[in-house]
Amino acid sequence: MLSVEGLSKRYGEQVVLQDIQFEVGRGVFLSILGPNGCGKSTLIRLLAGIERPDTGQVRLEGKPVLAYRRKELARKVAVVRQEGLPPLPFSVQEVVMMGRFAYQRWLQSPTPEDERVVEQILEQTGLIHLRHKPLEQLSGGERQRAAIAQAMAQQPRLLLLDEPTTFLDIGYQIALLNLIRQWQTGCGLTVIAVLHDLNLAALYSQQLILMHQGRVRCFGSLQEVLTEPLIREVYGTSPIILPHPRKGVPQVLLA
Repeated sequence: MLSVEGLSKRYGEQVVLQDIQFEVGRGVFLSILGPNGCGKSTLIRLLAGIERPDTGQVRLEGKPVLAYRRKELARKVAVVRQEGLPPLPFSVQEVVMMGRFAYQRWLQSPTPEDERVVEQILEQTGLIHLRHKPLEQLSGGERQRAAIAQAMAQQPRLLLLDEPTTFLDIGYQIALLNLIRQWQTGCGLTVIAVLHDLNLAALYSQQLILMHQGRVRCFGSLQEVLTEPLIREVYGTSPIILPHPRKGVPQVLLA
């Protein structure tokens, strides 16, 4: 699905990413972990084709991401950023419809198919009762849900999330990640998410990348990445790793 081959990136004299390499299969939920400043958000921008690497390349379904035309790429990749959607005066329905731009001609009105897709997504995301409400009147959690709905309207094969839960209360975090997982499992979507919370990442991910100082320190299963030595090395704290009492996945406790 996605292969990353020797990515490096610097801004001036500051090296942000060094020799990043990994592959992600179709339908996988991969979380990128690591302390602030280790290059996670820069990596997401490179994966999305928003920025160019200094060396290396990103391939999506065998083709370099930078070789795709804008609309062609928008049908394959959707990005939800940390700040989500700004409080604009557009209605929720209008914002979600903006996700259909990749399927429309210039200045074309929405087609019946566009209307059908948006209606279905508003129902799936629980936004149907807010469809006519301006974005600027929504809570942070509702706006982030609208951002996910807009991404869903693109009908992508790859969803890139840059810290989507950062400003949300725990209830909204769980609801948002449940929504993404439902979408992922329903259509074989590949998800790559930057997350800060190690325990949330373990509950929703199938694979993890742990970054440190601009490099991939470890890429693998939950059990391979969430270990006491690696957490101590990367985060500078000694944790206790225990299995989740219901799901069995590793959970990180501070000692």
